[in-house]
Amino acid sequence: MGLFILEFAVAPLLTTSLGDFGSSFIFLPIWALATVMILLIKHHNLTPRMGIVRLRLTRQVRLFRLSIALLIALVFFFITGTLALMEMNASIVLRTIFMVAMALIIFSVAAHVLQQNRLFLYGCMVALAPILGEWLWVNLGVVHHGYPLTFGIACLTIITTGITKFILFLKRYTIPVEGME
Repeated sequence: MGLFILEFAVAPLLTTSLGDFGSSFIFLPIWALATVMILLIKHHNLTPRMGIVRLRLTRQVRLFRLSIALLIALVFFFITGTLALMEMNASIVLRTIFMVAMALIIFSVAAHVLQQNRLFLYGCMVALAPILGEWLWVNLGVVHHGYPLTFGIACLTIITTGITKFILFLKRYTIPVEGME
């Protein structure tokens, strides 16, 4: 999640040199590399500690509901966002409200379905980022609507929390030594 939000912080800075498409496209290899790293970490660090986990039927149903809810939310926001932003005169307020609503709904649905309360906090941070960014831009003249600063702080918070939780997991659950039970 942190790497996804990092795009909102870095892409505005790259727009002048790479254009709108290029500044977003550059994140595809970053996400691919992150996916490979996550799979390697899972294979080498998590699987030896936890073994192979099979989700109970209730957890599978919960994840399926999450997928459906997120698909509906994303389709809704894609359609309404496309229609709203097709107006070349779409105000900054309309775009900001759209981003805030999208962040709150998507993170809230994920937090509820996965029963991970910190996702509510992440959703609030991501929802506040464009509001604070616009305020910083209007009142203090911060560049790029303040997005690099506000989304950067949200991104760093999410990534730092994830790394901290991972390190604590590694310390708590050591790799079992073969032959010992």
